[in-house]
Amino acid sequence: PDLMKNTPHIVVLDPAVKSAELIAFNNLVSLSPLPLTYHLPCLQGFRSVEDEDPKLILGIVILGSLASVNDRQPWQLKLEEWLFKMMKKKIPTFGICYGHQMISHLFDGKVEFLNPDRSKEIGLRKLTLEPNVLWGKKPVTGHLYTSHEEVVTVMPKEMHVIARSDRVEIDGLAHKKLPIWTFQPHPEATPDFLHRRGIDHKNPDFTFGYRLIKNFFD
Repeated sequence: PDLMKNTPHIVVLDPAVKSAELIAFNNLVSLSPLPLTYHLPCLQGFRSVEDEDPKLILGIVILGSLASVNDRQPWQLKLEEWLFKMMKKKIPTFGICYGHQMISHLFDGKVEFLNPDRSKEIGLRKLTLEPNVLWGKKPVTGHLYTSHEEVVTVMPKEMHVIARSDRVEIDGLAHKKLPIWTFQPHPEATPDFLHRRGIDHKNPDFTFGYRLIKNFFD
């Protein structure tokens, strides 16, 4: 922590409730041209997040979680309060899965189960991305891995859809004025991510997802 006191960096928030996504974090380190700090607000408390100097935060990434934004646990409320303040300071923010849902909730969106039986969506999904500053002036398509039960069902008024798929209408969002981007799938997925979810990983292709993350970092 002392080494990062005066160093501009990107904050990675891992809202894990059981196991930390350390391999995913290490992969983000390899993609980033900037130093990263890593925080586990549920498993390890909020102290490290509170110690962050907003002046040194160049970006924020929020990872996935087994938690639901509808749980309304104390750690979630505290994290949401901190994050909302940072986003209002125009700190670029990238939300993934739970991060996507939490940011949507903060801007008055609605999160509900995708399937009536509450089954989990696991696998590879083709997305169509609308033109955006992160990837250019033309629509692009690509595949991202998924692992989620809930989705955003009501879009926040301050945001617009940037990613759609056959299964999920709101698969990605961007704020209309603030530098905020979110995705329901997992662009940060790794072979370990696939292995732990029983997804075929003989010939995985992470190129599209990593390019999205690297564009945000760059």
